[in-house]
Amino acid sequence: MVIRNYLARTNAADERGLDAGVNLNQTFERGSVFLAGEADFGETDSASGWTRLDRAWGGRTGVKYELARDLTLDATLAFERRFVWAAGLKTTYDDLGAGCSLNWPVLRWFTVGVAYDFNLLDTDGTVVDDYTEHQLSLKFSAAGDLLRWP
Repeated sequence: MVIRNYLARTNAADERGLDAGVNLNQTFERGSVFLAGEADFGETDSASGWTRLDRAWGGRTGVKYELARDLTLDATLAFERRFVWAAGLKTTYDDLGAGCSLNWPVLRWFTVGVAYDFNLLDTDGTVVDDYTEHQLSLKFSAAGDLLRWP
């Protein structure tokens, strides 16, 4: 699947941009795997002209696998590199993310899961500091016909 988006917006500052992406999905007997790539650029206009330019590219991959009858594993890995030119300076941002979760259905329309996510931002800029984030979460979700309207 190929995705393209164009943005043109006028408010206090004009913005315009173009995004493009490709997604590949493959299913197999007990799960699926995906691979995706994206690229985008954007510009911002202020009173002094087009003063900010953004460029980015990135990729994601992941797998969903049924470990047992009612237990699934989801795992993802993502990377994005962004370049921002503003006020005559170029700043580079590298974003790395990874995560995995175990999910199991309880009752008819509910799922309980436990997930771990890791995020790392590395930049050569002075506006935003580098960071590393670890997140562990317990998730409870509902899906299906919880309310049926006549």
